[in-house]
Amino acid sequence: MNAEDTTYQRPATLEEALEALAKSPLARVLAGGTDWMIPARAGDTPAALLNIFRLEALRGIKTTSDRLELGACVTVARLLKSAEVLELAPVLWKAADRFASPLVRSRA
Repeated sequence: MNAEDTTYQRPATLEEALEALAKSPLARVLAGGTDWMIPARAGDTPAALLNIFRLEALRGIKTTSDRLELGACVTVARLLKSAEVLELAPVLWKAADRFASPLVRSRA
């Protein structure tokens, strides 16, 4: 399949994303797209792309007394800005600090 045949959707809400995924269960879900660039260049183009990167419902960092919850769309750059991540998961923060370049961190 070529890129012209691919349906692209960018839902505004989590509910819209779930509805789109229910209609196209084989859609490739993008949360930044950095991991999809190589297959795309090789011609691996799915029938549908579902971009969830901007969904605020998936961008949160929450803490409770015993755990840290990261949304599916929290970027590496956001991890580095989080005092909670630094305090509760210093190994994760350290790994994020060494991950890629600032440009990639803002999408990954």
